[in-house]
Amino acid sequence: MLYGHSFGGNIALEYRLRGRLSAVPAAYIVASPWLALCRRAPAWLHFFVKALAKGKPDFPLSAGDPPQPPGTACGRAGLT
Repeated sequence: MLYGHSFGGNIALEYRLRGRLSAVPAAYIVASPWLALCRRAPAWLHFFVKALAKGKPDFPLSAGDPPQPPGTACGRAGLT
């Protein structure tokens, strides 16, 4: 049995789809898999973070997003 939660769920699903030995685990349990980002990061932010990672890789960053209301998923409740 293979269990994956969040990003680990994504890895478990990818292994099941593409792994050479994907039939070895008799079962897969996937909880809240991270399948896609809710929205794309702006180009300027992507450039800034990549440059910062090269110059100062230990610099702490915060996501800055407020918590999502319960029951809200990507693509629903006005998220873009």
